[in-house]
Amino acid sequence: ISSATESLSETDARRVAAVLKMLNQVLNVPLPGGGGGLKLSRPDLTLRREMEFCLPLADRPVADRVSEILRPENSAAFNQLEAESISRWQLNFPEYLPGRGYLNGFIDLIFRADKRYYLLDWKTNNLGPDYSDYSSEALQRNMLNSDYLLQYNLYLVALNRFLEKRLENYDFTTHFGGVYYLYVRGIDGLGGSNGIFYDRPEYETVMALTRALCGEN
Repeated sequence: ISSATESLSETDARRVAAVLKMLNQVLNVPLPGGGGGLKLSRPDLTLRREMEFCLPLADRPVADRVSEILRPENSAAFNQLEAESISRWQLNFPEYLPGRGYLNGFIDLIFRADKRYYLLDWKTNNLGPDYSDYSSEALQRNMLNSDYLLQYNLYLVALNRFLEKRLENYDFTTHFGGVYYLYVRGIDGLGGSNGIFYDRPEYETVMALTRALCGEN
């Protein structure tokens, strides 16, 4: 790396150094929900990048039902937001889901660690110049305002259907570890929660959303 940066201008070299520092911090920060030993730098992780999915959508209106299922006050992942902020939340449903047909998308990263599967999405959102701008509360607010709550639950419906068909004796509680949204600008490398959003939805939520979207029992 040093030889590659020698020919760069001073400004470009600083930028490269900043990116390398960020990558090191993101790869080595302990992730919540993994018992303290889960890091992306672990050599034993099994990775699947940009997994494509295609969900069949029921030919009936489901917007109200999906909004009710995903109420953020029912999730511990949004525990730092005041009730008034949550009550104003509205799902921008039509932008993301057609009324019929299929929903096609790609999941940034799925990885397996210790026989559990995890969803991960990279975010480069600029919430401010300081690590403190990426606190748990700031991330929770941005997750709602950007409809990422809907996004990762759609991903989870797709992943759950995939694992049901691929794993013998599959059990959601046993085999699913959680969802990570990593705001890479905010991870400070100090082992704190800045820049890291984590959730592990209940199986009942996943199945209720599957029924609402796909019309399955």
